[in-house]
Amino acid sequence: MDDAIFLPPTHDVVEGPEGVQSFFDGLFQNGVTDHQLEVINVMEGGDEIVAASRWSAKGGDGSDIGGIATHVFERQNDGSLKLKLHTFN
Repeated sequence: MDDAIFLPPTHDVVEGPEGVQSFFDGLFQNGVTDHQLEVINVMEGGDEIVAASRWSAKGGDGSDIGGIATHVFERQNDGSLKLKLHTFN
């Protein structure tokens, strides 16, 4: 979504697809791999779906990293979902 908001643990407010892409490009360039999500809970109301999950990955130094993530999706007219808000720690 053009108005998507991403709230990483750096406390930055990243807006729009280009900002999100830039953030994740930096992670991958620093060697972060093996990203996984384990869904904890999903709630749906109207055109929005909220999902809470545990995330894990391998840091650039091979260490295990992880935390909790929240995703808010917005249902589109064609039934597909677009990510509207993503935050994690």
